[in-house]
Amino acid sequence: FRWSVEGWEYKITNKGVNEVFIEIITCPYQAAMSRNPERHDKIKPICLDMCIPFYETITTDFNTNITLRRDKFQGLGDKTCSFHFSIEDEEKSLKEPFNRRKISIEDKLFYFEKNFFTLDGLWIIETENELDWDTALKVDIIVWQRLYQIIFRRVKKYIKIKENSIKELIELLSFIWSCEGYEYKIVKQEGDEAILHMTMCPYKAAMDRNPERHDKIEAICKDMCIPFYEPAIHDFNPRIKLERNKFLGLGDDVCDYHFKLE
Repeated sequence: FRWSVEGWEYKITNKGVNEVFIEIITCPYQAAMSRNPERHDKIKPICLDMCIPFYETITTDFNTNITLRRDKFQGLGDKTCSFHFSIEDEEKSLKEPFNRRKISIEDKLFYFEKNFFTLDGLWIIETENELDWDTALKVDIIVWQRLYQIIFRRVKKYIKIKENSIKELIELLSFIWSCEGYEYKIVKQEGDEAILHMTMCPYKAAMDRNPERHDKIEAICKDMCIPFYEPAIHDFNPRIKLERNKFLGLGDDVCDYHFKLE
């Protein structure tokens, strides 16, 4: 399911009731690094230190009776990646050949929507655990600034925005926020000025549900959420300025976004 949703190319061969062989033809992560010369030297260590132990761990966590054997690795120079699964438990063996699920748009929405926020949360928590809070916040700001610059460019092309006025910026943000599950109102949109009020932030809502993150809400709202829009908006139109005075994470009833064209 995961590989199909993420765009992997692979072949499955059932070798009997207790064995399955999977051959990865295209790994989208390895393909992305191959397209970027600056990441070529990272392909091998990512394969060795991340991909190989990752699958060993999740296989064991899923079922300790399942054994994974791997002999080929694209990241180490092979043409394919191999996955040979076998199980000793006869009751859990394949009763009939496995057929791949035909992935629907709903499947993709479920997978990416559910895991988008989870990945973001786990990323900053684990960075904080390995380093410290200040470093985690600093790195997270940089990541989100770069991500939003990329998202802005892709969405602008996807919804065919040709201009860079306030009107087009609101159209762009509206698309992004609606996809991510924000709740908001366009309070004012006149000429060179627009005001948006965000009434629900899914990231704050996720932290509200986790008592261990309550003490981080204010810092994330004030120190991270404000600056990570700035580079993307500047790239869109350097004359558009953003002013903010209200923040859900600081106890206000809305987050306000006041845009002006200077």
